[in-house]
Amino acid sequence: NYARRVKYATCKRFGVEKEKIRLMLWAVLLTAAVGMLLCAGGDFYLQYIRRDVRKFTKGIVLFGLGQLCNIAAQLQLAAFHWSAAAALAGLLTLAIALKGIGQWNTSANDPWLTIYTVLVATTAAKSLSTAIVLTGTAGGILLGAGGLLFFLSDMVLGIWNYQKPHILLADLNWLLYFAGQ
Repeated sequence: NYARRVKYATCKRFGVEKEKIRLMLWAVLLTAAVGMLLCAGGDFYLQYIRRDVRKFTKGIVLFGLGQLCNIAAQLQLAAFHWSAAAALAGLLTLAIALKGIGQWNTSANDPWLTIYTVLVATTAAKSLSTAIVLTGTAGGILLGAGGLLFFLSDMVLGIWNYQKPHILLADLNWLLYFAGQ
């Protein structure tokens, strides 16, 4: 009985026919799983952040591809909503301000780092937007919080790597990162 009610609510919310709901959910899970695998590869190369620019750049590219999968999975869950554009504008403004104020020299990793920053901000904005669209659901709240925390962890990592390599920033980065996961 519970499974039937969940399927009915999902069909109603997403406008998907009852027969296609299982396929839609599998597509979301598969897309998200591929994104997680790509990000795991990015995590491997993150260890080279200050030791090998080429390897670190490979990690940035893998993270970027993972973010594309995350965006695709989220678009399958909820269509584009105006709140995503507003959140994206705010997050990109924050990223640009941090880079400008801190005078980050990211030339060794550009254009990949810039592309990745836009993608991770887009993922976070879509997560926040999906949380708004799915208001009141535990999944929506967790998705919104996770996307925002992951974006913030990357901004703290940028401060640590390009501006101030303080151990407390590294610790804050890990706290935000793991909480976002």
